[in-house]
Amino acid sequence: MTTEISLYCGYFLMALINLVTEVLVIFALLGLILFVEPKGGFFIILILGILVFLFVRSTNKVVGKWGRLRLEAEGDKIKHLQHGLGGLKEILLSGKMEYFLRRFHHPNHLAGLMTKKEYIFQYVPKLGIETIAIFGLVGMCLFLITQGNPKEQVVHILGLMATAGFRMIPSFSRILNNLQSIRYGWASVGVLNKEFSIEPAQNTQETEVNVNKGSSSIKFNDTLTLQDVSYPYEVDSKGVLDQISLIILKGETIGFAGESGSGKSTLANVILGLLEPSAGQVMVDNQVITDENRESWQKMIGYVPQDVFLLDDTIRRNIAFGLDDHEIDEQRVDEVIKMAKLKEFVQSTPEGNELLLGERGARLSGGQRQRIGIARALYHDPEILVLDEATSSLDNDTESGILATLEPLKKTKTLLIIAHRSKALEMCSKVFNLKDGNLKEI
Repeated sequence: MTTEISLYCGYFLMALINLVTEVLVIFALLGLILFVEPKGGFFIILILGILVFLFVRSTNKVVGKWGRLRLEAEGDKIKHLQHGLGGLKEILLSGKMEYFLRRFHHPNHLAGLMTKKEYIFQYVPKLGIETIAIFGLVGMCLFLITQGNPKEQVVHILGLMATAGFRMIPSFSRILNNLQSIRYGWASVGVLNKEFSIEPAQNTQETEVNVNKGSSSIKFNDTLTLQDVSYPYEVDSKGVLDQISLIILKGETIGFAGESGSGKSTLANVILGLLEPSAGQVMVDNQVITDENRESWQKMIGYVPQDVFLLDDTIRRNIAFGLDDHEIDEQRVDEVIKMAKLKEFVQSTPEGNELLLGERGARLSGGQRQRIGIARALYHDPEILVLDEATSSLDNDTESGILATLEPLKKTKTLLIIAHRSKALEMCSKVFNLKDGNLKEI
């Protein structure tokens, strides 16, 4: 909205003010010419009128189209930027950075291209007007001579017209530029008019981008090991994690408890490979997680946060997060919808899995948002499922339903559950409490 207000002021409002000013200047000069040489003045008015008509007629549609394309591109750019920043952790874990960069790059490039075209186009009228003015002055000279006017009078009249023309050419050029700017900025006027109109509120429910990627692969067959892992948020202070050692067997369901601020999410981020420990190592089957194999490790992980980030898009695209339409496995989407206990909800809507969720899932309940997050985490069939306070903001009944959904996954996945509610930890085979940087089994 701030961008559109700036464009409204720059392209429409200021252009309109300048247009009125330059039109008054032109009228004053034309009045003087008409007073001195009525026939010549009428000839100039006729030529200028034809030029304005032809220019507006030939450029109106194309410049208006550029303005609409820029407006749409700006909206898409902001939407994709919000998607990228809002779901940054999930994007990094799923390795879909290139997809979101590509989606942002296209409207960003288009908006810049439309603005560049309009800017370059502003110089076209000036070149044409100067050429026409020279030929017009020559034509006026011949016209006055053929009318039998004395040479001295012809010289005086041409001198007046040349002087007036010297002042009129910049004004006329600015008039055409301002007309062009008004047409280009008209799309912003429509947006602001709609945004600020006083109406009762209604309640309503390919350019490649290179991303550095590690090349080494990693396998998780037996154990995930944390060996003397430390992580401080401040230099020379005791770490939030202080020499933590832990072995997690494949297929286990492990819970992590602790007070708010104790470092549970920090521990999760270290395991996820989003934070690098200041000391110690994270190993998978005795292979240390490094920059070279980090992406391979993260592809094995499904992640469900407390606040699931949802695209302003369909259920289907939210589940197949970061994939283009032609890459989406429709059968797998249906499978994870069933696994996440979303099938009944999806079938209850006319749109099915093409239902638009609205900004940040405005059309969903808290439980439905979490189930979308679970379905997304399961889509790529991860070996490890990390739930970071995934049920903490839900009421008891909804939490029980989500936990019942997770229970069958214990047979096929390694589950890491971070929670401060005891109910969410009851399904764990082991529970560790994190306090003062230390981990202790309870």
